Order: sequence, then structure tokens, then C-alpha cells
Amino acid sequence: MLLIIVSFETTLQQGLKSELRYFHAAFGTHDKMEGMKDFIEKRPAGFKDE
Repeated sequence: MLLIIVSFETTLQQGLKSELRYFHAAFGTHDKMEGMKDFIEKRPAGFKDE
């Protein structure tokens, strides 16, 4: 949510850099693995905010 709010106050280049940073941070979480596994197995996501 913060990324969306900040995007209105930055340039496109700054916004893209921020998005990339948040994307990389999210991909290092346990929830990313769980979400992908749940999607493949067609079951509800069991996110634990980890």
C-alpha cells in the first residue's frame, strides 16, 4: 500500500526502482513459496506473514 501512495509523488524511474526493491523483498519470504505451491495445487493460500 505504501508503494502505491509514494508512487504518486515520484518520477516513473524512481517508482520502478521502488517496485523492484519491494518485489525482490517479497520473493525472499516463506509466503512466496507457499503461495506458488497453493496456486499449483489449486487450494486456498495459507499465508502466515513470514
